[in-house]
Amino acid sequence: MSSEPALWNATGYAITDQVLVATVATGTQTLVSVDRSGAPGDAAGSGPVLSGDGRYVGFTSSARNLSTATGGSPFSAHAYRRDLTTADTRMVSAWPDGRADAWGELLDLSADGRFALFTSIDQLTGDVGSYTTQAFWRDLTTGSTVVASRDPGAAATADRVVGGRLSRDGLRALVVVERRDPGLDPAKDRRSVISVPGFSGTTTRLDAWYVPLPADFTGTRRTWDGAVLSRDGTYAAIATTAGSVVPGYHDGPLVPRLTRLH
Repeated sequence: MSSEPALWNATGYAITDQVLVATVATGTQTLVSVDRSGAPGDAAGSGPVLSGDGRYVGFTSSARNLSTATGGSPFSAHAYRRDLTTADTRMVSAWPDGRADAWGELLDLSADGRFALFTSIDQLTGDVGSYTTQAFWRDLTTGSTVVASRDPGAAATADRVVGGRLSRDGLRALVVVERRDPGLDPAKDRRSVISVPGFSGTTTRLDAWYVPLPADFTGTRRTWDGAVLSRDGTYAAIATTAGSVVPGYHDGPLVPRLTRLH
């Protein structure tokens, strides 16, 4: 991401970050977060994810007119996937009928760009049962969409989704959720990682609830809490911390744990 117009051969000053792809072999920069006329988006783009072959770029943007989705608000963000071969941008977080969701953010893409994991405040599948923002798993080829943020043995989570990753084949997911303290004491907030085995099946909570790192240090912290999946989703590498009351510090080093899922 960058807000430097010279990177996409423009002049003047930009006021928002744009998403670009750099071709290492040639050094060229390709602007990804463009509207349907090819102009840079009129609002910020963030969170880029590149497919394995570099054809697809997933990202979040608050810009208008990036895709054919209808009814979008100029004050909301949406998840997108840009095809660099066809120069087509698709709103990943849209409703099945093409309407824009109220707010969505991209979490991850599969290596082939076919599957997307994203959040949306809307009940895109009709089976959410709550108004909590959920993580959704979408097959961009068939259009099939399911709720990924499912509590073990239950329906969609009532907790806040704060992150998620797909295996490289796109057939398994990890979703990180946060449970806020009812008394609004941030020191009592807790997070956990949910393993989601495909578009159906029983989810599993990996390990115990843990204390997230202090929110006021997330911009510069050198440690990370969360999890990643192996290429085929067999293994999950998890790193968590029992956060300190002093911003930016934690109780001892993070020790990653490798968990076999199947």
